[in-house]
Amino acid sequence: MDELNEFIKIFNRMYIRLIKKLLKKLEKSNLKDSCRNNLIASGELIIDILKLTEKQKINVALPCLRNVYEMTLKAIALEDNQEIKESYDKVIKNVEKDKMSDVRKYIAENFNKYFSVIEKDEIFDNILGEGILTYVYKCLCRYSHATKVNEFVYLVQNDNNLKEYFNCYLVVFLIYQIILIYTDVICTKLELEKINNEAFMVSAIIMFNLMNILFKSKSKIEDIKKISEKILGQPDELFKIRIDKEKQITLQYAKETDKLIKENEIKKEMWNIFLDYYFKKYFTKKELEKLNILYKEEE
Repeated sequence: MDELNEFIKIFNRMYIRLIKKLLKKLEKSNLKDSCRNNLIASGELIIDILKLTEKQKINVALPCLRNVYEMTLKAIALEDNQEIKESYDKVIKNVEKDKMSDVRKYIAENFNKYFSVIEKDEIFDNILGEGILTYVYKCLCRYSHATKVNEFVYLVQNDNNLKEYFNCYLVVFLIYQIILIYTDVICTKLELEKINNEAFMVSAIIMFNLMNILFKSKSKIEDIKKISEKILGQPDELFKIRIDKEKQITLQYAKETDKLIKENEIKKEMWNIFLDYYFKKYFTKKELEKLNILYKEEE
């Protein structure tokens, strides 16, 4: 599993460079202070979270993810909705509670205004019956508060044979999805379509390859399920049901890519050149050597 850990470290560093690039653009933007400050704080927290995952401290990083999610959504709502802005000002003065439910409702009603990539991606919705925003929110609710869930995560983290697999699962289907949401929000807001499309393409390739590695070890997944069932009981909504659906999502991404190649009559050699362009743009030469052209078709 040292290889898997090395891959995740390389991908994390790529995302850190991407977030820093977006932060620089945010600092120069004309967004309202409340919006810009929340987005910058979210980005800086994402960087800290990625560094924690590199140190195998996923249990410390998990509670921070909800802050990133809420600050990101709140930021774009504060820019346009005066009622939410007034509520936010009252919260700062300790007058009333934060109304995140109102923020989520407002974002849902104006979804196409704030997202230009994930709203076009129907894979999550078709398989899980919910979009990425709802999926991430439910995951955060599971991992942020419940004592039993914390116990489950703690036990898996203390099993050296399992923690790398579980960490990979959380990184791909929670942390990286939040980064995709964050990137889409900023790129849509600042009209950075090129960066948005490139980030989405690279994210899809990363997701497919990491999950391919994860699903090759069925026995490890079954062991994680057993721990989950022992602590959380049946039916296991946390891991057992979701992992099967998420596997379908991964396979669907692969099918969509293959379909794209065939429909456009793209030769595999040209497709690899196309991917080379993205990966050489987002990864250093040394990182690509370590990845050993991970994204290309296996011989």
